Amino acid sequence: MMVTYWLYWTQVWVFQGELHLVPLEHVSAMPFPPAEVQPSFNPNEDGFIDQQTAINLVRDPSVSTRADKQLEKVVFARIAG
Repeated sequence: MMVTYWLYWTQVWVFQGELHLVPLEHVSAMPFPPAEVQPSFNPNEDGFIDQQTAINLVRDPSVSTRADKQLEKVVFARIAG
């Protein structure tokens, strides 16, 4: 799966110093008409999740969102420069 800007904006989170990835099966209803969707976004393939729903999932201990520690290490190293 390619991580597009849209997926990064809604599916990747840092919470309490840890990297979290919201599973793609979690989706929200589209809050706007399909005509307003950017051409690079395909809701049938990419899914849609609003920010508040994603935040709730990351904070919910019953939902597994914690990224692999090795992936987290690579991402944080990249962010640090």
